[in-house]
Amino acid sequence: MKQHQANDLFNKYQQGKCTEEELSLLESWYNLPESEPLAFNADEILKAKAEVWQKLPLHQPKKTIKLWRTVGIAASLLLAISIGFVVFSQRNKAGQDLTASNDIKPGGKNATLKLADGREIILNNLATGEVLQQEGLKITKTANGQLIYTVQGSADHEALAFNSISTPLGGTYQVILPDGTKVWLNSASSLKYPTAFKDNKREVELVGEGYFEVAHNAQKPFHVITKTQDIAVLGTHFNLSAYPDDDFAKTTLYEGKVEVRAQDQVVVLKPNEQAVLQGGKLLVKQIDNEGDLAWKNNEFSFSSERLGEILKKLGRWYDVEFECPKDLENLEFGGYISRDKSLKQALNMIDQEGTVHFKIEGRKITAMK
Repeated sequence: MKQHQANDLFNKYQQGKCTEEELSLLESWYNLPESEPLAFNADEILKAKAEVWQKLPLHQPKKTIKLWRTVGIAASLLLAISIGFVVFSQRNKAGQDLTASNDIKPGGKNATLKLADGREIILNNLATGEVLQQEGLKITKTANGQLIYTVQGSADHEALAFNSISTPLGGTYQVILPDGTKVWLNSASSLKYPTAFKDNKREVELVGEGYFEVAHNAQKPFHVITKTQDIAVLGTHFNLSAYPDDDFAKTTLYEGKVEVRAQDQVVVLKPNEQAVLQGGKLLVKQIDNEGDLAWKNNEFSFSSERLGEILKKLGRWYDVEFECPKDLENLEFGGYISRDKSLKQALNMIDQEGTVHFKIEGRKITAMK
């Protein structure tokens, strides 16, 4: 696409008149390494940016990650200015430590299945199709990265056996359990579950983060056990984050009803509520977005989030180690970015603010002023 065509599309962006096809074309052009800068100077960008900020609510976060993301018409002007600012800054910034030669690719679908007999199967090494047969079960890997358990006949007479699936740093996977419950695992997470749910309960153990769509069965309540909590449900959609290196655990409900137990504390959540266990206290708060669910949709979503927490999430996905000075950890940023982007692209979104810069040395990244 020629520069004048890109400029025309950018103007349509500002007017909120871009079609989906034009948005996609403009994004593709911007991602090209040799694309020419849009014909807007710094004064034009800053002036337009100031006009938008005057129209925004006062509670907007002070530090906002500049993003490349398709949004609705109502937000198209703000996005357009963000694009212009990113293009201008990125084309003229000197001394950038984040170069293509030291970039790190994003994670992807990757997990290990451990069977009851101790065998471990790296799922990426398996061809699409049937994985194996267990007593009364067929386990199948699908082309889109799912592991499906199918019950064959009755498993009531079989001895209780457990499987587990674990994702590495930079990995994610989905498993459909024998009862039809769907579980999405985020990076550095594991799920332990029986090959058949017997008696009057369904119980699984989670380390890390998972999103659950629980198959309804009033006679067999579904329990998710973590190191510090017991989440009881009948049939519902919720996200649970309980990483060992976090000082909190969060249960976010999107549909149905769940009961959260932590020692002698019990709360019952309604849709759009979140239970946070931190410092031994279990608190409930309302949520007004699906930010905690963004990872399931292959995105990062930050809303006035501390830099220390952002870097922890990036570290799990890109399998890298961050070093961040204490005086930078509490800076707040907000925004969205696809998890398909490389580490360099993700860090550049933060770097554009000018408050924090990054230096990549192998798989160690240092944040600095």
